[in-house]
Amino acid sequence: MKFSYRIDYDSVSCYWTDGPMKEDVQKVLNRFESYTRILARDDRKEATGYEWGGTLYVGPKYLNANRSLSNERKISIKNHVPYW
Repeated sequence: MKFSYRIDYDSVSCYWTDGPMKEDVQKVLNRFESYTRILARDDRKEATGYEWGGTLYVGPKYLNANRSLSNERKISIKNHVPYW
């Protein structure tokens, strides 16, 4: 499956056509998402990162999955699902 991506400051968007469902790819991406938490005592924000192979990495704050359908796939779905 061919994927492409676009980076914009603290987010990475992943794009592909047909192939796996968006929800399945998002589950994989969530594993690598760095997020920010608010520490209650002084309201600071801290990037928490993710662990890989025993090392902590701070990656993007947001990772987004974006699936599109080819015209061929749309026609195939339309032929199998009436009134789509």
